[in-house]
Amino acid sequence: MATEVSESDSPPSYLGAYRITKVVGTGGFGVVYEAYQPFLERRAAIKVLRTDLSTVRATEEQFMHEARTIARLRHPNIVTVYEFGIAELHNKPVTYMVMEYLPGKSLRTVMRQQALNVVQIVEIVEQLARALDYAHSNNVIHRDLKPANIMFSDQHQPVIVDFGLAKLAEISTSYDHLAGDPISMAGGTPAYMSPEQCAGAPVGPASDQYSLALIVYEMLAGQAPFANVNASDLVAARLNSVPAPLSAIAPQYPPRADRVLQRALRTDPGLRYPTAADFARDLSEALVPDRVASTTITISDPLQAAELRKAQQTVLGFLWGVILVTFVVVLFCSVLYLRGYLNGDSPFIWDGIVASNSIRDGYRDVLALWPGSPAQMAGVQPGDQIKTDIFYDNTEQDGDFSVNGQPRSRYPVHWHPQEGDVVARTVVRNGQPVRVSYPLVRSAFNLIVLAVQLPPAVLAFACAWWLLRRWRTEPGGQIGTMLLMAASFALVASGVTDVITNIDSLAMYILLPLLLHLTLVFPEPIRYLRDHPKMIWWLYLPLPLGLVEFLLGVPGFDRLNLVVYSVYSLLNLGAVIVKWGRHDLKRFRPMWLLLAAWLVASVTSLLGEALATFDDYTIVRALWGGNGLLLLAVNYGVITLGSFLAILLGTLGLHRVQMRLGHAVKTEVFQPEVFETIIMNL
Repeated sequence: MATEVSESDSPPSYLGAYRITKVVGTGGFGVVYEAYQPFLERRAAIKVLRTDLSTVRATEEQFMHEARTIARLRHPNIVTVYEFGIAELHNKPVTYMVMEYLPGKSLRTVMRQQALNVVQIVEIVEQLARALDYAHSNNVIHRDLKPANIMFSDQHQPVIVDFGLAKLAEISTSYDHLAGDPISMAGGTPAYMSPEQCAGAPVGPASDQYSLALIVYEMLAGQAPFANVNASDLVAARLNSVPAPLSAIAPQYPPRADRVLQRALRTDPGLRYPTAADFARDLSEALVPDRVASTTITISDPLQAAELRKAQQTVLGFLWGVILVTFVVVLFCSVLYLRGYLNGDSPFIWDGIVASNSIRDGYRDVLALWPGSPAQMAGVQPGDQIKTDIFYDNTEQDGDFSVNGQPRSRYPVHWHPQEGDVVARTVVRNGQPVRVSYPLVRSAFNLIVLAVQLPPAVLAFACAWWLLRRWRTEPGGQIGTMLLMAASFALVASGVTDVITNIDSLAMYILLPLLLHLTLVFPEPIRYLRDHPKMIWWLYLPLPLGLVEFLLGVPGFDRLNLVVYSVYSLLNLGAVIVKWGRHDLKRFRPMWLLLAAWLVASVTSLLGEALATFDDYTIVRALWGGNGLLLLAVNYGVITLGSFLAILLGTLGLHRVQMRLGHAVKTEVFQPEVFETIIMNL
């Protein structure tokens, strides 16, 4: 009779050298405890098997032979077994297995909580297939592969547990089933058993491949094969038929995926794939044909593993630092801007005149007047002409008006108006001069402009946070985080440049090289940069110019900025046409989303400039009914909506392309235990 250990039994304080901390759960093979080994200061999982080996010596020897074989398996995707042994528990002889503790969820739990995307599924299957082929090469068959027996490590690697336990159960004396996780006498869970297992025939590597294909089918279709078959008819269905085609349940997958799964699910094991890796390879080519194969590096040296984790954490920490620093800078700029308004600083002192950017015959057109502003109250009207207004007088030329009864020429060139200053000027209306006078007041107009810029900046933060959480140090995550933070900074900088002079130029000196950087290296770098990756940093050579301009805080760099911006724009356009157009768009369909984001951003910028340039009153009267405020609203609306759309399209495009790429380099950290304690009759 089998020895039964149930969760209702109180857990022991110690089992061998391990201190039991809690019961993790029960399964078809027994109870699982979480334990702690004080000597090595490590956590472990102990599975107490439902066997009694004390009756037949031959059975015990065979059991221990199989246990030794399982314990020798060393693979990153197979749980490490530390020890097998026999001990007294509740006055009963029990067999226990000590293995590494895996803190992650099981694949079964992950499948219930979320829908895995195709690339995630392919990557999981590839790793599981390598583990199965390794075990098969060591003459070990799992016999009970199922989602509940696949756990995730803290490096998010799928790890197969309970390897070979079904074989141990066959060797040991018969035992009763535990509710909720039934085990057949052939060893295995009915829902994932191969036809040969159902028939009680000998099983080989093809049996595990069949179980893996059933798991793949369930991950892709969202339901288990033979889901509509009664439990009593499940074995017969497995012996006499194959599951319904995947395309009948999930038509979004290509027909080739059907053929791959149908081969792996053949009733005759001899007609399946030669190895699990062959199955995984064909599945990957069927589901993601444009995916770039990942480079897998397995590290077993503990020092190398520690250095690798430190390097990854350094890169990740830097990227999180970029987000934090950008957030602090944006917050500081916004608060400084608000404080400037509350203090009545000169950028917020305004007469309410919205004048044209363009000059015609030495005059600017009055396009609109801010409702309730001093100029409106003094009688200034849209369509009037003035030589300059408060804003342009401070940045480009001396005005032709008087301030507090004194000619403007008596004040410094960069005169800063104060609240209460009285301005007297002559406006031209229908060719006739009209004299007006009014005091300057504090206006919230610039705060409204900043408020319009903030929502897309906040969206950029959210998208950067999501990309970094999703892809961490992958190329899509890195360049996406940096680019979105630069976009957020540029949006806010353009709104606060009146207070923090030239910060918008610094933002552009950061944003434009990053855009070109993205084009040249994503999704794959051009050949020259593959051979000389450090040369990419030459793109940021003009950045000190923007920094100097910002630190000096004086105008006079406009022509230089125009040249630099134009060069970057032309280089980016050429790279998009040559690299994306000739190669990347054909290979990676989601690149069209990135191209759309690039086009939206470009059109938004050009349209914003056009609206600001072609703004004389004749055009305003023809297009906007003579209401220059409508022109402003459209201009800032275009910038805001265009920025929103470009950020969303760019983030989605980076994510979708990175899904096709998968992980550029997958590093499997595998550290065989130096102090193995395989004792107790082993």
